[in-house]
Amino acid sequence: MRGNTTTGVSGATADTILRGAGVGLTPAAFLYLGALVVFGFDTLMRVATTGLSFLTQLPILNVMGMVCLVALAVGFTLVSVRAFRQARRWREDGETTAVLWGLAASALLVLVPVLLAILLPQHPATIV
Repeated sequence: MRGNTTTGVSGATADTILRGAGVGLTPAAFLYLGALVVFGFDTLMRVATTGLSFLTQLPILNVMGMVCLVALAVGFTLVSVRAFRQARRWREDGETTAVLWGLAASALLVLVPVLLAILLPQHPATIV
């Protein structure tokens, strides 16, 4: 392990674990913060187009929402690729980090809402 030789092994290990987990959780943080920005931008666009008729407002909001979601997907991909490259770089340097554990936690944080949407019934009144 590279770094300061005056710190103890437990201090260096804790620092490495926290740094690795931070890099691994970056994609999930980016996705959730980006989703908040998309929702905020959509709300601002809805307020800005309040005076327009519904048939004029709907396409504007749909196009802007899709542009924001595509930008979010591209940004999420770039942040994920950067995290994987950092994990590979640390692995090649011989450092043991928690980047892969952080990436696994990120994957779970992204997957849980999708699984909830799939598994929860869409019409609870029709549960048999």
